[in-house]
Amino acid sequence: MEKIRAFIALEMPDPVRRALDEISFQLRKELSGAPLRWVPVGNMHLTLKFLGDISRDQVPAITQILESESTRFAPMKLNINGLGAFPNPQRARVLWAGLNAPDDLHELQNNIEARLTALGFSREERAFSPHLTLARVRGHARPVDLSRIRAELAATPKPSPTSASAERITLFRSELKSSGSVYNALSQFVLSGRD
Repeated sequence: MEKIRAFIALEMPDPVRRALDEISFQLRKELSGAPLRWVPVGNMHLTLKFLGDISRDQVPAITQILESESTRFAPMKLNINGLGAFPNPQRARVLWAGLNAPDDLHELQNNIEARLTALGFSREERAFSPHLTLARVRGHARPVDLSRIRAELAATPKPSPTSASAERITLFRSELKSSGSVYNALSQFVLSGRD
């Protein structure tokens, strides 16, 4: 049985992508030479559920869930609200832009999580934290690199408000290539519920 690596995400509207591009450009300039692998802005999305390796015959049941949930929720206003690092700025492994998101986003994510758990997928142990990955720290960064990253995150001004509506849930296939991850949409669903 053919396996595919997959995840479910909310796609970012163009105004948010443009703001992310500016933030990413500024950080790249200031952190030039730091051991970071930058995520292309076109690959930035809000992951609702990472599925991992799934078989092709699981796709119809997953798409049925997404189609059903997309009719229950209206497009969601999102706003970038700051920068940070996981697990924390002192031991940064991932640099991210955080999002202010409506309660509906948390409800949508929780519904998808619950319905996929009923299909046999493992429940995510960490609480849902709406964020967009900007970069990943490569290998074992030296303390001087981590200190520089931490200082730059603290010095970067809070992004100006960029509010826009996210309108689509997408089931993506992720292929790991030497040049980085390549994402292809397997199915997309427009949020069509009422406010």
